[in-house]
Amino acid sequence: MDVQSLLNDDSLSLAPTYGLPRFQHAEGTNSLLLVVITDLSDTDEAALIDELQHSPQPSHIKVSTWRPSRNVLARVAHQCPRPDSQENMYAVAILAYRAGWTGLVVADGLTQRQLHGALRVGEDPLASVAMVAIRPRPATTSAGDDVCVFAQRATVGGKSNAELLETLRTLQPRPQEGPWLRDLYRDVGMILHDPGRGPFTLDKAAQLGREEWLQSTRHVLATQTPLPAELVESVVSHASSGSEGPIAPPSWVHPDLWGEINIFLLFPTTPAELQIIQSTLDGVAKSWIDTQEGPVGRRTFKLISWEHHHAMSRRQLMNLWHGYDLQRRSGGMETAICFLMKPVDNAADIQIGIFHYSREGQAIVTHKPLHQILERPDATSWPVLSWLTMPGDFSLDREETEVTELLHDFDQPFYANPPRWLPTKSDLNCVALFSLAQTTPNQADAIKAELRTRGQVERRVEEKFACFVPWDGEEHGTLDDIWKIVWELYTYYRGNRAFFPIFFADQQSAADNTVLGVHPRPAGPGLLEGLPLPSLGGFAYGRVPGRDAHAMYENVRMRRMAFSDVTEVNVFRRPDWPKEHDAIMPAEPIRASRMMQRYRNLMA
Repeated sequence: MDVQSLLNDDSLSLAPTYGLPRFQHAEGTNSLLLVVITDLSDTDEAALIDELQHSPQPSHIKVSTWRPSRNVLARVAHQCPRPDSQENMYAVAILAYRAGWTGLVVADGLTQRQLHGALRVGEDPLASVAMVAIRPRPATTSAGDDVCVFAQRATVGGKSNAELLETLRTLQPRPQEGPWLRDLYRDVGMILHDPGRGPFTLDKAAQLGREEWLQSTRHVLATQTPLPAELVESVVSHASSGSEGPIAPPSWVHPDLWGEINIFLLFPTTPAELQIIQSTLDGVAKSWIDTQEGPVGRRTFKLISWEHHHAMSRRQLMNLWHGYDLQRRSGGMETAICFLMKPVDNAADIQIGIFHYSREGQAIVTHKPLHQILERPDATSWPVLSWLTMPGDFSLDREETEVTELLHDFDQPFYANPPRWLPTKSDLNCVALFSLAQTTPNQADAIKAELRTRGQVERRVEEKFACFVPWDGEEHGTLDDIWKIVWELYTYYRGNRAFFPIFFADQQSAADNTVLGVHPRPAGPGLLEGLPLPSLGGFAYGRVPGRDAHAMYENVRMRRMAFSDVTEVNVFRRPDWPKEHDAIMPAEPIRASRMMQRYRNLMA
């Protein structure tokens, strides 16, 4: 569909654009739409427009700009604290399509930091924007307003700007090449989906899922309650402005129960309908077992009805996964959940939905025939094992297909945004450094410089980096504050200690250039049963020269050395440690090992 056809499309012409400028063609001029969804100053915006207009191409580039307010964004997308969320970017792309644009560029938080030079560790200093292309789906396979939205990051200014417009015109999704990518946003790009619609639902330009939800909510309140119109708007505004967190499954849902697969229903059912689905699944499983030669582990299904979670949309399904994942968090393996999108009406063709969230921050949403799940060799322990390593029919696609969607956290921006203690590129020689005291800029620079200094026994020769997390408390930090940070990171890493030690700069660091190395201490089996994170007993800590932090991190995480081989160790027990187990983890220094004495001799 060309631009003029878009402008003449009745279904789109009636859809609101909320003030976004309509496309206007001018002979000899290339038109470009810039949408700003970050707090960009007028000066920075002018500088960015100048970069976009400066091009070796002979034709002039006319840039139309739009800054949607948070109130406008709230009418088309769920609002999280980040204005540059992927959901907001998808929504403004749909509005642009309604206004006749088939492509646009978006300035976001990374654009702002690059223009200011205030970069996170690993970020590219050259200014960049998100290119977004909106393409109609073939009319033979979908309705006239069905679209595909694709985004990819691009640098602006200089030589690359000559190709920006042409790239935007021809931008199309392409398959990923291999599971490990340096920069998914820049190297490959991704298809964006409407979070307010269900998985595998075609995305529509005439109405966003958010708009549809607001419209139906207003209709229900206006027709089925005695509320006056102004109060209806107030209730809708309040109901739609709340933050959405993980959806906790019922307490009786046990993620890793041997031989049992939990299946979440994404549609309402009556008790009778639920029983029919359960009987059908059980019957298929029994028939399959009866045809197998030799012993077969049990295959049972537990149905979690819609009334227990109310998940239907892509966003809600992702929130359900987060809640399910928080419930299990017992190891480092990826978690997956199964779901059904519709009632089972044909026992011979039952499709089980799969939502698999990988460590790369990408959710693979697909469905498999029930018989493939039953045939899978490790089906009994299915929920906690990665599908990505399985061959053939048991594998998951790494690209969008008719039966697979790739989703990313809708509240996250369209660039790498790991936690504050991690770099934006995972292959950097980097350690996490938390401050425990208010520091002057000179003091912070001095300790960072010390960490970057090459140590005497370093095995790695590449540049050293540190992600510095400043202290925001009024008083100096204590061991209790370190414990809170250890708890946060231990939870984030699912109990995997391969990402430790971490380091802390305190008042003494400014005086002698040392830092505190901190490493989780495990608890014995059964000692902390009934407590959260029962595998975490506390942490060990010891002081090391700042320039040795990277070597310590590498040697301990790779298990070349124990933590006590590198420093004199003190122990902090978790605050709720049972008194009857005091002797098992004494809160006293651990004597230095012979390995540490040899290490000290090397450093002397």
